[in-house]
Amino acid sequence: MKKFSYGLEFYHKEIFDLDETEKFKREVEIAEKTEEYFMRLTNQEEVIRTNILLSYRFKKDLSLEDRINYVRGITYSRQFMNEEDVFELFKEFDKKDKKAYEKSLFSIRDFSDEFDYAFYFD
Repeated sequence: MKKFSYGLEFYHKEIFDLDETEKFKREVEIAEKTEEYFMRLTNQEEVIRTNILLSYRFKKDLSLEDRINYVRGITYSRQFMNEEDVFELFKEFDKKDKKAYEKSLFSIRDFSDEFDYAFYFD
């Protein structure tokens, strides 16, 4: 089985440049510690890793505590928001196209799951 590497993912997804070795190393450590934190709560390894990597696409520089909270926020928001819409919106803004305002930030969801309960009632 192939071992997962945040360093490799950061490099392939062009999140960090290898020239910034100290920053690169620090962020890999933060990502690994963030994963360890969430693995104590759930065994959904793939979801955790996806959300951690997504958090770096949105915001690169966060402390460990802030990264954990950011990933938690992404986990909750993915029930209601389609992040691909957000990236499409960014592309539209980059093109400076007025049609960007017609894009939606949220995908339409017609269901909810038990995950909502902990968020709203704890």
